[in-house]
Amino acid sequence: MVAAKRALVRLSSSPTAPRHESVHARPTINQFLIALELSAIRVDRRPSSYAMPFHDVYLVELQQDTGNMATAQRVQQGTEQPWILEVEAALERVKKEGGEAVLVGIW
Repeated sequence: MVAAKRALVRLSSSPTAPRHESVHARPTINQFLIALELSAIRVDRRPSSYAMPFHDVYLVELQQDTGNMATAQRVQQGTEQPWILEVEAALERVKKEGGEAVLVGIW
């Protein structure tokens, strides 16, 4: 069995993000977690250093989904995308949603 790969990312709403025409003025953490398209195993909310109230920062621990049949097949065939590339692609999806996304660490 292959050990699960993990990453720690920091997510927050960009204070300069355009407002969406929806219930929420800014993108929410739920929208960011969905955009990641990776398994989040821990979420830690911290107050932001921005002066804006209710602008929290989230530290999210991600884990590669090795239990997924498609992932297991790609690993076996050697066609699996490197974990770092999966994480970087996920962070770009969050940025497209109007969030700030930074890779803190990967292991």
